Amino acid sequence: MAGAIRFLLEDVLNVLVQAAVLVKYWDGSSPFMHGFTMASMAVAVLCSILFPFKDCWSARSMRRAAAEGVFSNKLSLETGQRAALDRDWTDGPSYV
Repeated sequence: MAGAIRFLLEDVLNVLVQAAVLVKYWDGSSPFMHGFTMASMAVAVLCSILFPFKDCWSARSMRRAAAEGVFSNKLSLETGQRAALDRDWTDGPSYV
C-alpha cells in the first residue's frame, strides 16, 4: 500500500508537473527540450513500475536460495582475523 501511495504522490505528480510545464512552454522551447522532457517522464514512469518487480524478484531468489540451504548462520573467520567480541576495546581503536 505504501508503494502505491508513493507512486501516486511522487511519480505521477512529477510526471504531471513536467507535462504541464512542457505544454505551457511548448512554443518557446526547442525540440531538444521536448524530447528530453518526454524521455524524462517515460523513464520516471518505467523505473517506478519496474523497480518493485526487481525487488520482488530478488526476494523470491533469496527465499529460494534460503530454502536450498545456500545461506548459513555460522560465522567463519579467516586466519589472522579476530572476532569483535574477543578484542579488548579499552585500548582504543585498532588499525589493521
